Amino acid sequence: MRAYQDFREFLTVLEQEKQLLRITEPVQLEPDLASAACAATKLGNRSPAIYFDNIAGYSSARIVMNVHGSWANHALALGMDKHTPLRDQFFEFVRRYRMFPGQVERVNSAPWQEVVVDKDINLFELLPLFRLNRGDGGFFIDKPCVISRDPDDWNNEDVENVGVYRMQVKDRNHLGIQTVPQHDIALQLAHAEARSEDLPVAIALGNEPIIILMAATPRGKWCRRRTREIRSPISSLAFPHTARFRACPSCNIEELSPICLHKTPGD
Repeated sequence: MRAYQDFREFLTVLEQEKQLLRITEPVQLEPDLASAACAATKLGNRSPAIYFDNIAGYSSARIVMNVHGSWANHALALGMDKHTPLRDQFFEFVRRYRMFPGQVERVNSAPWQEVVVDKDINLFELLPLFRLNRGDGGFFIDKPCVISRDPDDWNNEDVENVGVYRMQVKDRNHLGIQTVPQHDIALQLAHAEARSEDLPVAIALGNEPIIILMAATPRGKWCRRRTREIRSPISSLAFPHTARFRACPSCNIEELSPICLHKTPGD
């Protein structure tokens, strides 16, 4: 079993295993990035992640796509050989899943806290935003881990939730989030609204690969209470119900630290 220290360590392993393709030529956010990612998914079960660091209009932006887009990368995320058959990956995943819950180490500081933007936040300037799927009705952050707690049981770490929710950039410092009613964050938001409170959340990008996988497995700053805004359609084969306008909660962003985005088309 392997646990990566961070996302950068996993990218290093992908590159060592020839599962990371670096694109050094200049690219446009649209349509180049989405086109390259879509092409990568057609390469089969060993398609690589794609790393862009020469993006028009940005001096230091880096975007990684297709990180979880192949079974070879999935095996490496589990700390297994990239040629491991899908059957063996499945049973290893189940074995680890049955070990839940494990011990969580909590710290008071982390490297991402070294640089913080907490004034005049403008997501359009800070993030290289682009539309990923044909039919997307706006800019979306596709793989954020949203961390929240139940305001009715705030100190109970066993009900802390980490989930992956595609978030629409509404304006310079607001994000829209679609919370499915039966999901933990929707229940927590309902509890907060019943108390006439906002729901504090943390939104993390560029996460260690297993964190993202588990956050997506059924099991900003705050969501605004009793506020629903229209969210634009998302083009998604996995979730066709998202391809229409919906009234969804929104999050206010009060603090932001530098990040590395990673996206996979169709997720």
